[in-house]
Amino acid sequence: MRLVAEGTVITPDTRGRLPGRGAYLHDDRRCLELAVRRRVWSRAFRERSAHGSGQWDLSRVEALIGSAPSGGTVPGSG
Repeated sequence: MRLVAEGTVITPDTRGRLPGRGAYLHDDRRCLELAVRRRVWSRAFRERSAHGSGQWDLSRVEALIGSAPSGGTVPGSG
């Protein structure tokens, strides 16, 4: 799934049409947890500001992944 940073909010781009630099993540909770542990967001979105301190809002991504079957795909993402 493609993700786009809109300020400090990371938004799933299910249609692949949102502007900006995108980062990709499997639609699997384990991949999201690993990305959070590794603090990849600042590097993925090339942010060098206060966002690097871990203040990213992942609620939209978590809601989308939480609604998908475990290890499955999100409807409309493929």
